[in-house]
Amino acid sequence: MINTLIDAGPLIALFDRSDKYHLKAVRYIKELEGQLLTTWPVITEVCHLLDFNTTAQINFLTWVE
Repeated sequence: MINTLIDAGPLIALFDRSDKYHLKAVRYIKELEGQLLTTWPVITEVCHLLDFNTTAQINFLTWVE
């Protein structure tokens, strides 16, 4: 199992269906055989950049939990 450090960009794409990389992000997560790691600043950035959609923010935070 490989741990992968993930930044905000792919996480935003994962939870923003209008993002041009959304489908690639979803496919990557489905095929991932390891664990994702990130940092609190990345989580904060993703929430900030998803502020146009409260449902996306809640879905992201639930997913992180």
